[in-house]
Amino acid sequence: MDYAEAVVNVEDAVRDLIAAHDDWELPDDFLESPENLDLIGEAAEGDEIAINQLGNKLAEASVRAMEFNESIADAYNEAFGANITTTSFEEAQNVVINGIQKIYENLEALNNGTMTLD
Repeated sequence: MDYAEAVVNVEDAVRDLIAAHDDWELPDDFLESPENLDLIGEAAEGDEIAINQLGNKLAEASVRAMEFNESIADAYNEAFGANITTTSFEEAQNVVINGIQKIYENLEALNNGTMTLD
């Protein structure tokens, strides 16, 4: 099995683990992190905490991988009278990432019993 085929197999397995959409792809640099590879291995063995951590890291990496597209922003700004800029795009990315982290923290607290849904 060559590297490209192995990456596709890992991507398919991770997609199944985190219940991602069929069109979802791993961010380009995700497999370069030893920590991420360890999480994939632990998640593949059924470790629920690792599965949650993996989903969190993948969500954050996916948001970070989004790039500002000036032509789309210009068209949107013109059509809707908005003022989307590189700065506002990056601020929105940070808001989304903070939300992802908060969701993960809450899931972790539910899993370890330090938070209940009462």
